Amino acid sequence: MSPEIVWEARFVLESLCLGMILHGAYDLIRIVRRVFPHGKAAVGTEDFLYWMFHTCLVFRLLFKYNYGVIRWFAIAGVFLGMLLYHGALGDRLVQPAARYLRLLVAQIEKPFRKLKKIHKKVDEKSLKKEQNDSRVKRNSLQIKSQA
Repeated sequence: MSPEIVWEARFVLESLCLGMILHGAYDLIRIVRRVFPHGKAAVGTEDFLYWMFHTCLVFRLLFKYNYGVIRWFAIAGVFLGMLLYHGALGDRLVQPAARYLRLLVAQIEKPFRKLKKIHKKVDEKSLKKEQNDSRVKRNSLQIKSQA
């Protein structure tokens, strides 16, 4: 094969692989969002940072092979790689991974929930004691002022 065809084929394969990697990275973000729900601002920030990272990687690929000149078949290759990943794994990976990670987080949180309950009971007891002490002081002050 001629070196130009090998070069073009490698360029297309790297474009496809990059698309798959980028979609996989976004799936990781989706898993984290399902385990730890975020507000709209956090989701927007994550998406912005993801797309900036995505843009840098695509530009790096274009720069590596074509000195930064846009080759539409490379952009199409990245897009096609994302579609291939989504068709092959997509939600089949995200939902189970999020479910298992939620279970893991729940198991890790369990002892901390117990500690939180104990801490809350101790706080309630100390608050009641402080309230009783302040009532006693108030009553003793009232008795002294009346005398």
